[in-house]
Amino acid sequence: MDTFLARKQQCFRRQPAILSSRSLPEFRSLSESLLLTPSFLHASVAYIVRETAGKSAYSLCARVETKGGKDATMSPSGNADFWKATLRQLKAKHRSQSGMLSKSQRRSLAAAQKTWEKKVLCPRLLDTPERRKVFENLSGIALSPMYTPRDIVSVDYTRDLGFPGEFPYTRGIYPTMYRGRIWTMRLFSGFGAPEDTNRRLRYLLEHGETGLSIAFDMPTLYGYDADHPRALGEVGKCGVSVSSLEDMEHLFAGIPVGKVSTSMTINAPAAVLTCMYVAVAEKQGVQSDQLKGTVQTDSLNEYIAQK
Repeated sequence: MDTFLARKQQCFRRQPAILSSRSLPEFRSLSESLLLTPSFLHASVAYIVRETAGKSAYSLCARVETKGGKDATMSPSGNADFWKATLRQLKAKHRSQSGMLSKSQRRSLAAAQKTWEKKVLCPRLLDTPERRKVFENLSGIALSPMYTPRDIVSVDYTRDLGFPGEFPYTRGIYPTMYRGRIWTMRLFSGFGAPEDTNRRLRYLLEHGETGLSIAFDMPTLYGYDADHPRALGEVGKCGVSVSSLEDMEHLFAGIPVGKVSTSMTINAPAAVLTCMYVAVAEKQGVQSDQLKGTVQTDSLNEYIAQK
């Protein structure tokens, strides 16, 4: 019998939830509903991981290396019985819906894999064991030593892979991707007064840069004006100083904001800087819905990772 490990992990970002929904498409609706709820950051997402393959040759080799004892990391815990039963039902459902390989093809491939495990894999493991008992990806999902078409017999192309520009975006977030246009090239830039950085930005655009990435100094990042006592010694260092709408106008003077995307590395005062940017655009005759770019709103970033 296959052994499964059910893990509960606090999910603080969207990626793990989406990844788990790809692994088990039936959880997709749950993941999507979680993404739409404000309490998602505190939600607990269950990851179901296939750890071993029953009586396969690889499992026997692994037991030899561990002197017959079962690895603690492979022992089900908590509500594992519920998930094991759920997964058995899902596997049965997937097998019944499978159309990528015929039964004879699956039997033939399974026999070939067992032969490979016995004649090639086992001798190698006995001579040179793997570096770890369990290998995992960045989402904490255990990885099998090898994958074959048998691992994707239940894959439904439109459901699990989809087309470019459509959920779950495994083929890219845009229909044409880089065939339409290449990625945006930006150089993180900003120093001194707005006029100094403006000269630098225009130079970069003239020499092939396709987007702007603005670096602001610490007083601006913390929301202080350049003449504030706490800004002493930090104005214009590690970024450009912006204290007013006039400063923002000087920063983007001669730059067509409607034709270039702008990324502003700004957090706590992001709303204020964004309003300034929109005001500069309107002065150039560009409406807000024509602007392109990104802005950050993570105030804790300044205390942990900025500069």
